[in-house]
Amino acid sequence: MSGCVELTKAMLKDPINLHIQSEWLDFEAARRIADRKAHEMAPFSMLLAWFDKRKAEFSPKVE
Repeated sequence: MSGCVELTKAMLKDPINLHIQSEWLDFEAARRIADRKAHEMAPFSMLLAWFDKRKAEFSPKVE
Protein backbone atom coordinates (compact mmCIF):
# COMPACT_ATOMS: atom_id res chain seq x y z
CA MET A 1 0.00 0.00 0.00
CA SER A 2 1.20 3.48 -0.75
CA GLY A 3 -0.34 5.14 2.31
CA CYS A 4 -3.38 7.24 2.93
CA VAL A 5 -5.12 9.33 0.34
CA GLU A 6 -5.31 12.93 1.51
CA LEU A 7 -8.94 13.79 2.20
CA THR A 8 -10.30 16.97 0.66
CA LYS A 9 -13.61 18.66 1.32
CA ALA A 10 -14.53 18.13 -2.34
CA MET A 11 -14.60 14.36 -1.67
CA LEU A 12 -17.35 14.70 0.92
CA LYS A 13 -21.03 14.59 0.05
CA ASP A 14 -22.98 17.10 2.17
CA PRO A 15 -20.37 17.64 4.90
CA ILE A 16 -21.52 19.05 8.22
CA ASN A 17 -19.07 21.45 9.78
CA LEU A 18 -18.91 21.94 13.53
CA HIS A 19 -16.76 24.81 14.73
CA ILE A 20 -16.17 24.76 18.46
CA GLN A 21 -14.24 27.68 19.92
CA SER A 22 -12.64 26.39 23.09
CA GLU A 23 -9.05 26.04 24.17
CA TRP A 24 -10.21 23.26 26.52
CA LEU A 25 -11.67 21.06 23.81
CA ASP A 26 -10.12 17.60 23.70
CA PHE A 27 -10.80 14.62 21.44
CA GLU A 28 -13.40 13.02 23.73
CA ALA A 29 -15.39 16.25 24.09
CA ALA A 30 -15.28 16.81 20.32
CA ARG A 31 -16.40 13.21 19.74
CA ARG A 32 -19.38 13.64 22.09
CA ILE A 33 -20.42 16.87 20.32
CA ALA A 34 -20.14 15.18 16.91
CA ASP A 35 -22.07 12.11 18.11
CA ARG A 36 -24.85 14.33 19.45
CA LYS A 37 -25.10 16.21 16.13
CA ALA A 38 -25.09 12.94 14.16
CA HIS A 39 -27.86 11.55 16.37
CA GLU A 40 -29.98 14.66 15.69
CA MET A 41 -29.68 14.03 11.96
CA ALA A 42 -29.79 10.22 11.89
CA PRO A 43 -30.63 8.48 15.18
CA PHE A 44 -28.90 5.24 14.16
CA SER A 45 -25.73 6.69 12.65
CA MET A 46 -22.71 4.41 12.98
CA LEU A 47 -19.73 6.04 11.29
CA LEU A 48 -18.45 9.59 11.49
CA ALA A 49 -15.52 11.12 9.70
CA TRP A 50 -13.63 13.92 11.41
CA PHE A 51 -10.79 16.33 10.81
CA ASP A 52 -8.72 17.96 13.53
CA LYS A 53 -7.52 21.18 11.92
CA ARG A 54 -5.03 21.94 14.70
CA LYS A 55 -3.24 18.60 14.32
CA ALA A 56 -4.05 18.08 10.61
CA GLU A 57 -5.35 14.59 11.41
CA PHE A 58 -8.44 12.92 10.03
CA SER A 59 -10.37 9.69 10.31
CA PRO A 60 -11.15 7.35 8.78
CA LYS A 61 -7.82 6.94 7.05
CA VAL A 62 -8.63 6.21 3.41
CA GLU A 63 -6.28 3.72 1.74
